[in-house]
Amino acid sequence: MPLKVGYTRAFEAIQNDPNNELVVCESGGQLLGMFQITFIPYLTYIGSWRALIEGVRVASSNRGDGIGAKLLEWAI
Repeated sequence: MPLKVGYTRAFEAIQNDPNNELVVCESGGQLLGMFQITFIPYLTYIGSWRALIEGVRVASSNRGDGIGAKLLEWAI
């Protein structure tokens, strides 16, 4: 079943935006988990940057293995 066009458009937009990243965790070619991180400039703290992490997903066969925690630790 092909992906809906909205997913493809979103992936292309993320891929073409230097302030967005899709981060994946894999082992042996198997996707274990992923998340999207967006870097946002803002005026607080002398014009510093902050990060928004969303879309954290872990493969159902690996839930409870600490993959999500490891992904967030890596991001921090």
